[in-house]
Amino acid sequence: MPNSSAHPFLRVFRRMAVKDRRRFIRWLADGFYAKRKGLEVPAGLAYDALNKARPLPAAVTSLQLTYLRGELETFLAIDSFVVNEAARTRQTILALENLKELKRAQKIRDKRVDLISDTTLRDEYLELQLLYHDLTQRGTTFDLETSLALFRKSDLALDRYYLMVKLQQACHLETHNSIYKVAERLPMLDAVLAAIEQNPAWLDDSLIALNYYAYRVLSTHNTADGEKLHELLSRQKKVMHSPALRMLYMMLLNFFVRQENMGNASYERLLFNMYKLGLESGVLFQNGLLSGSTFLNMASRAIKSGETTWLDDFLENNRRRLSETDQQTFYPYCMANYHYEAGNLNEAHRSLMRFDYSISSTPLQVLARTTQTKVFFDAGDIDLLDSHLNSFATFLSRHKELGYQREILLSFVRLCKQLIQLPPRITPKKHEKLTSDFTALPVASLRNWLLERLPK
Repeated sequence: MPNSSAHPFLRVFRRMAVKDRRRFIRWLADGFYAKRKGLEVPAGLAYDALNKARPLPAAVTSLQLTYLRGELETFLAIDSFVVNEAARTRQTILALENLKELKRAQKIRDKRVDLISDTTLRDEYLELQLLYHDLTQRGTTFDLETSLALFRKSDLALDRYYLMVKLQQACHLETHNSIYKVAERLPMLDAVLAAIEQNPAWLDDSLIALNYYAYRVLSTHNTADGEKLHELLSRQKKVMHSPALRMLYMMLLNFFVRQENMGNASYERLLFNMYKLGLESGVLFQNGLLSGSTFLNMASRAIKSGETTWLDDFLENNRRRLSETDQQTFYPYCMANYHYEAGNLNEAHRSLMRFDYSISSTPLQVLARTTQTKVFFDAGDIDLLDSHLNSFATFLSRHKELGYQREILLSFVRLCKQLIQLPPRITPKKHEKLTSDFTALPVASLRNWLLERLPK
């Protein structure tokens, strides 16, 4: 049977970090916990699986790969268990009890109770549930004071966990409602909100407070709650990479972007501050890199907010955090915009000359060509502009996948051609007609740019 690189074992194996693949190979060779004694990595597979370009050795059969898949899943389960301190500690206690080391087991158990923090939430609840199971199901003996403290903490942790998860679900549902234009609502949500509002002490818990204000922002579109939320998130910079906080941050960032794109100017400053927070906390980076689209969004928001000093530092310090492709596309485009808005047309043109159209996406090429149009017009290079507009129109005619955006840009090109053909002075009737045509353009930035350049 021919070997297939699509076998489930190889798919999972190749997604793993190289160091983890090598650990698995050593683990398998040692025979730890192996379901099938004597199962070894087939000759050459260890090397070939780390080098995707080479084919698998012919000796590797589908059955062998299936066996290896089972061993890999066991390895992953044990590896995950080892890093779970609560589960590992509990199993240590059980093992010591089975070996009649009761004194040592009790000492570790008592220490577990003392180490439970009042400031955590999900981990605290899960750990307390394990202890509660020990207390009620296994007949574990605690002294009276410890038992009562455990019951109280377990009950409190359960309440806190319920409030947090309900608020998280409410945030996700509001995002769903916004995208799909529906009005679904969670059962029991009113009771959760009432419990928090009647007892504001719940908001002392950071995760409950964050999700509570996030829900208010998503459901009421109140920018004052957004500012409060930004303040709370800013206090959590060091732990923003935790899955719960990162997910909440990205949900809110996307919401603020949608609001600004809909023309809600009140979100401009808040969105810029959220981008800054993501940069400072590092949550916007993926494998140490900043995506080109995020880089562009941050630069554009800084220009809108008039944050030129911050933008200077941002462009200089984060260029190397872009991929090689983005450094040749997004970076020169952002620099061109930066110089254009500052009125430095020569530098804007030089930046666009460094833009690599051959490796750029079509939407980004559209942006670069649009900025080039503005640069040529404001510099008074009418001949270059006329040639550029013809080229731009040809480009747009070839890219039907741009959809409605293509029609808007073709209208922009047509109106620019009318603009450069105008005499220095025009009649009131002509002015009124062009004003009407320019105003009909649905994109505010293009519409306003044309209106500002219409002769009086």
